Amino acid sequence: MSLANIAVDSVSNFSPRAWFSPKPSPVELVDEPLAEDLIEEAEVEPPILSAGAFAEEIDLAIKAEDRREIAATVMTIKPDEIHDLVRQAAKAKGLYLTALIEMSRKSHSNEAAQNELRRLRINYEELSLGLTRLRQMLLDQEIIVDGVS
Repeated sequence: MSLANIAVDSVSNFSPRAWFSPKPSPVELVDEPLAEDLIEEAEVEPPILSAGAFAEEIDLAIKAEDRREIAATVMTIKPDEIHDLVRQAAKAKGLYLTALIEMSRKSHSNEAAQNELRRLRINYEELSLGLTRLRQMLLDQEIIVDGVS
């Protein structure tokens, strides 16, 4: 029998009822591993990331954790609190500059005057840097200020 005859016989003996029969055909159960077993057996290699992609993932994780921690501790800032901080920074700057000018007017400065100048400078710098960081956090939407969208 040729291949052409087999094809003709299979078409002529085709019965749609056999395909759509309500009576299910018996199924033989085969002892095959489950999909979970195959996954456990397969060696899964972690994807290889570039250093830049990994650094970006770290940055995103840091930002997410920062937002979560800030939201849990700071909640919402009132505009008056920021204005008070601005006034404190301006006052600290004025005190530092005044002490600096006073020191330049004296022919010699003692250790106590230098320590006071250092303390005033550190206070001014902390407030100034804090305001700069607060401003950036506001722009990055890491903090919420009442009445500011």
